[in-house]
Amino acid sequence: MARPENDVQKLAESFSSMLLSDSFHIPDDIHDESKSIPLSNLASGVVLPDADADRFIGATELDRQSMERFISSRVKNNERNFWDPIQKLKIKSFRSVAKITVMSTSQKERISLENADREIFGRLG
Repeated sequence: MARPENDVQKLAESFSSMLLSDSFHIPDDIHDESKSIPLSNLASGVVLPDADADRFIGATELDRQSMERFISSRVKNNERNFWDPIQKLKIKSFRSVAKITVMSTSQKERISLENADREIFGRLG
């Protein structure tokens, strides 16, 4: 019974020491109203450049405009053939701007072994 109590105390200390804090809270001394906060992925820490972030945020509207162009030019007016390819919007996401690392085969084998070990130990626990 002592271990769960110690774990709870450690977790409480993490919160009280501000080690774990609200990731959406922006301190007053950092935030400037005239400058927007960069769009970043909470899990990976990847930050989208401003132009890509604006396009990413406005993706729903871009999709709607693309759909309306498709309907007007191919269905209503027959300006283009219905079966012509559709132009991609090329909206960059966090994954497309993330740094890509190339690993050697020995590194891949080591990572796959670590993943297999983790999977085995996960099943045991």
